[in-house]
Amino acid sequence: MSVLSDKQINEYISAETITPVLNNTKWRKLFDLLNNSNKMFFYRSKDLNGSTFPIDGSSYTPEIEQYWGAFKSMEWLEILSYKEHRRGALLKPEIEDFTSELIAIAHSAGVKFTLIPRGIRVWGYVRKSESPVFVERI
Repeated sequence: MSVLSDKQINEYISAETITPVLNNTKWRKLFDLLNNSNKMFFYRSKDLNGSTFPIDGSSYTPEIEQYWGAFKSMEWLEILSYKEHRRGALLKPEIEDFTSELIAIAHSAGVKFTLIPRGIRVWGYVRKSESPVFVERI
């Protein structure tokens, strides 16, 4: 992950008409709740400058520590909410789905998020060209 300075972030937000939707307090609360969960979540992120982590932009990592503190430049963070249990070469894996727990964590943290296949995307910023439909608390 490349680190952007506060000045670079502020200039980029102004130039690109990007709206911040999350602050450091809510990011920290989300990370604390995820850290305290007994589930093994997997993550990937995209920063304002287009860089992704993991670098390939398509894989996920279970290491939440990689993201801690990089909130100011994080455009979004995807969190997967399932685990595959392999049952042999000929059988389909059993899927353990803990989406409802992940949604409860996100609501407790007060973060803005959308659903993705088998998880959520937590938004730090929204670009003018995007129109995410955030999941509301029921």
